[in-house]
Amino acid sequence: MTTLHSAFLAVTDFVPVNSGADVSDALQRLIDANPNRTLFFPDGEYLLAKPICTPADPRRSVALQLSTYAVIRAAESWESPEAMIRLGGECPANDIRTPGSNYSLTGGILDGSGIAGGLAIDGGRETMVRDVSMTRVQTGLHGEHSQFVTHCKASIGAAQASCASSF
Repeated sequence: MTTLHSAFLAVTDFVPVNSGADVSDALQRLIDANPNRTLFFPDGEYLLAKPICTPADPRRSVALQLSTYAVIRAAESWESPEAMIRLGGECPANDIRTPGSNYSLTGGILDGSGIAGGLAIDGGRETMVRDVSMTRVQTGLHGEHSQFVTHCKASIGAAQASCASSF
């Protein structure tokens, strides 16, 4: 097992990389089973046929950290109108009094294959998106129910998008 640190898990210990197979369900199980952890995606391609979502409850937040050449790509069988990755969600615990809510996506490439959205921030505060490239996505970044988004910097196709404001 190549666990990096007690707070970090390498997804390749649990999910095949570069297999050409859909890893959506395996990644979702890994996210759900590891609250308050950072999941690290080493270089390679991770194929999704449906969205993966971090928990809405900020007390169970999960950070996704992709290496520079880690690619999350929408499979040809993609049929969802949602983004490939959803951070957070609407939850009564997303308030200023509840600890947690540190949703984040750092690094890597989101490739929508021309059929999927890239990233949705569906709730929370202290949400961070940094150094993420998006290509061939229907919608690059979508925010809903978010109280505050910080450090948002992503490249979408050839353009750069930066934001540091509320949705």
